[in-house]
Amino acid sequence: GPITIDTEPLPADKANPDAQPQVNCYRFPGFMVKEVDLGEKGAERLAIAPQNAACKRAAAKDEKKVQDDLAGYFLGAKANFVFFQASDGWNGGMPFVVYDAKTMKRLFEDSFEGEDVNSVEARGAGLTMTFRRSYSADCSLYLDGESCAARLRQTLGLGGVAKLPDCGPAYEAEKKRTPDYAKEIEQLPSVIGYEAELKFDGSKVTISPLAGDTSCQVPS
Repeated sequence: GPITIDTEPLPADKANPDAQPQVNCYRFPGFMVKEVDLGEKGAERLAIAPQNAACKRAAAKDEKKVQDDLAGYFLGAKANFVFFQASDGWNGGMPFVVYDAKTMKRLFEDSFEGEDVNSVEARGAGLTMTFRRSYSADCSLYLDGESCAARLRQTLGLGGVAKLPDCGPAYEAEKKRTPDYAKEIEQLPSVIGYEAELKFDGSKVTISPLAGDTSCQVPS
C-alpha cells in the first residue's frame, strides 16, 4: 500500500450538499497518485505527480494527468504499476486499466468481478495478478452452444481446469422477465466469469484460467 495518504478537503458545493469534495493523495516510493474527487461519478482529475508534491487541487509542477475512459478512480499501485478502475461497472464486471508511473505508458486493461483483484505481484518490468475475470464474449453460449463453446475454449482456455459455465438459467430468467424479447435475448453475447491469472512480461499480456467456479450472465 501507499507510504502515506493525504486528504485535503475542498469547499462544499451548494448544488450538491451531500458530496464531500476532496483531494486524495497516495504517496508511493518515487511518485504520488492524486485523485480530485468532487463526489460525482468518477474523479474530476487523476494524475501522477512527484512523490512529495503538494496535495492540492491545482496541478503540481511535473504532474501528469491520466486521461482515459477507463480511469474513473485510483484502485491501487504495486512497484511502478498504477491501477485505475472505471467510474462504473459494465456487464457485471469492473473495467480497470494499468499504467507505468515512470513512463506514463498505458500497459493493459481488463475487467474484474467483485470488489477488487485478489493478488498482485511485481518483478522488474513484469507483473502477475489473480482475479475473478469478467469476460464479455462476442457470441451467445446459450444460442450457438457448440461454435461459441469452441471459440471460448480457444480464446480463454476454459474447459480444462475450469469448465465452461451453463448459460441456461441466466438466459431463461431474462426471457421470463421480458418474454416479448425472447428471440433477441437468446442472441445476446454471453458474459463469462472465471478465476484467472494474468501475466504481463513488460510488453504482452497472457491470461490463463485457474481452477474454480465459472458463471454466465446476460449483458446488463
